[in-house]
Amino acid sequence: MADIKENAKSAGKSPAFKFLTFLVGFQDVADHAATSPLLGKIRSLVPEAHIVHHSIYSQGPNSAPQQDDVHQEDDFSDGNNGVVKRSSLEHTMELYDLISPAWIEKEALNLLICIREASTQKGAKRSFPVLLAGYGFGGVIMKHAMVIANSTPSFYDVAIRVNSLVFVYTPGPLRQRTKWENDLIEMLNITQKDYHGRLSQIFQSLVDFVFQLTYVFHRFTGKYQITHWVKSTSEGELYTNNYPHYLEKVVSLSSDGTNDILRCAIENLAQLELLRDSFAPHNLLLDQSNGNSALQF
Repeated sequence: MADIKENAKSAGKSPAFKFLTFLVGFQDVADHAATSPLLGKIRSLVPEAHIVHHSIYSQGPNSAPQQDDVHQEDDFSDGNNGVVKRSSLEHTMELYDLISPAWIEKEALNLLICIREASTQKGAKRSFPVLLAGYGFGGVIMKHAMVIANSTPSFYDVAIRVNSLVFVYTPGPLRQRTKWENDLIEMLNITQKDYHGRLSQIFQSLVDFVFQLTYVFHRFTGKYQITHWVKSTSEGELYTNNYPHYLEKVVSLSSDGTNDILRCAIENLAQLELLRDSFAPHNLLLDQSNGNSALQF
């Protein structure tokens, strides 16, 4: 991975960012006249973050994460916050090979390695706190990564560095099994990956694995500031009540299309404020509450 300190040197000053943001499994959305892609807007609204765009759809379960992967990334830094895109294998796996418990396990371990490398760069005077944001299956991989980090001594350091989690379109806890199956089918659709064979083959072990993972993950939710972005449904308040922990914030958004949540209206200040509140650690927002406004243009 490109040295974080070098990003600041290129601008002729010391590192200006205060924390790292890993965007896990997010997909690019093209610009429209009145909207701006979510990923680019986060860079503008949260200049305190060094953003890492972490791809999860480039490796299959037989491709073990390599330590060298985190040192071979392209740097797209421009200004205060750089965007680092993780290197990936050249070949593309079929969805049948990707969406499986083994794939989730491999990508969770790979994510932990990348977090460790990014937050403890050589030459840095201190390690940086980390905010993780996951979209769809990216959120599932985040959950498994945090379960591993909190239950494996060799990854305790990563568990401590992460302080905030954001889940976008990732199924939450206390859901009926049939609703889980519907959620997973929708998550498969938004990956926009082709697959062959029957969905029942993909679902054979995936549903049980993800269902159990969610309950295990919630043993550790008290350690983190958590935000869930969910689609507004007819269930309304009932869906919100599925997140009982007081640290878990639920943002219910209306959506006319699958990827609408990945856009934000350029002139919608309430929506921009919501992005800022979701993708900046709470302690950073509290520090600024007595000073500058949370939004700066």
